[in-house]
Amino acid sequence: MMHLSKHEKKLAEDSNVIYHYTSADIFLEYIFPDRTLKLSPLEGTNDPNEFEPWVISGINSSDYHLYKEVLDKTNEFKKRCAFVSFSTNGKAGEPGFSNSQMWAHYGQRHRGVCLAMNCKQLINEIENAVPKEFNVVNDAVQYESPTNKQAFDLSAAESMGIAEYVQKYIQEHKKELFFWKDKVWESENEFRIIIEGCKSFSVDISKAILCVIFGSNYPYKFTTNFERIGIELAPPYVGQWVLGSLTTNPANSNMQDMKTLMKYHNIKPIL
Repeated sequence: MMHLSKHEKKLAEDSNVIYHYTSADIFLEYIFPDRTLKLSPLEGTNDPNEFEPWVISGINSSDYHLYKEVLDKTNEFKKRCAFVSFSTNGKAGEPGFSNSQMWAHYGQRHRGVCLAMNCKQLINEIENAVPKEFNVVNDAVQYESPTNKQAFDLSAAESMGIAEYVQKYIQEHKKELFFWKDKVWESENEFRIIIEGCKSFSVDISKAILCVIFGSNYPYKFTTNFERIGIELAPPYVGQWVLGSLTTNPANSNMQDMKTLMKYHNIKPIL
């Protein structure tokens, strides 16, 4: 059991906090200047079950053309969905900002950043910003193995009409289509927000962000970019995840750059 400070415990014990890991480049070039986070197509994931077209079987018909049309229309819907992923705090009390696997895979091998965010506030910002014809759904990912999807009932598709059946199928099986992954991904503790009908969308996160946490190998030479941009960092807190502890006092040469960054932007330490 790791020892947590009161500030770490506050994040770790709050079920409304979600964490987005990203690279230093994306943070500096896209997220930091405009305080926005992009929702992207599912094709951009690293799971073949998601970036490849869905494979769903069909029953109650031997008509291949009917089956193919139902499958194609279902995958067309998938292509019109934008999503963004987060990690949550672990079930055993592990803070979501301390996931070494996430730092390695999504946090640019500890050179990136982790954004702690208020989940309810972020969802509210997205729902208020997207056009009304788009539907916003969100949920924690469930890890099932195998993740076989419910087969199409092709006789129902034939009687109802393909478009109506596909719409009904997606609404009834949304959980398994969008919020199921194989158990090999379970350590990610993933939470997703999806916009149906919209391939890409950027949302203002300035009200939802709680904390910016820099990776232990974050390249602090990049902090000069903050001064060049000439604007204040919106989050009130900043910290660095180093050797199992969230700190603003790491025993390394980067500390002076951290202090310079904090002084310039009048940022309060997280500890």
